[in-house]
Amino acid sequence: MLKEKENPMFVSVKEFVKYSGLTEYCVRRLLRIDEFPKFRYGHTIKIPWEAAKQWLLNTQGLDLENQYPAFYK
Repeated sequence: MLKEKENPMFVSVKEFVKYSGLTEYCVRRLLRIDEFPKFRYGHTIKIPWEAAKQWLLNTQGLDLENQYPAFYK
């Protein structure tokens, strides 16, 4: 988990994997979903930590397979 004083606005994919406890495969699948918060700069992807965390909490219980088929391709 992130420490209180260590609260970055954006994290890399590797950092998101570390902080969220999700696998890199799962995070890369999330990045395929248009509604998932992310910023792309060429080949670099940054994830806004708080927005992504909130998005995951809000989508709990939803049928991700049918609502976001990109996650399961």
